[in-house]
Amino acid sequence: RAAGQAGVSAAQVNHAPDGLRLTVSTPRGALALHSSLIGGLIVSNILAAVSVALALDLPDEAIQSGIAAMQ
Repeated sequence: RAAGQAGVSAAQVNHAPDGLRLTVSTPRGALALHSSLIGGLIVSNILAAVSVALALDLPDEAIQSGIAAMQ
């Protein structure tokens, strides 16, 4: 990997009226997330947030609850 490349990507994204359910591939493994937000840029914003959270070494549970709490 190039320096600074987090290795975070959306492995699966499901759009629904109640928001997004997605599986994010990370260097620590797959992470299942849910967000009540919808829209074209939300997945990119979630991936950015997950990258920062991983860089801060936050636990997966904190990442999941933080993404779920976004409004």
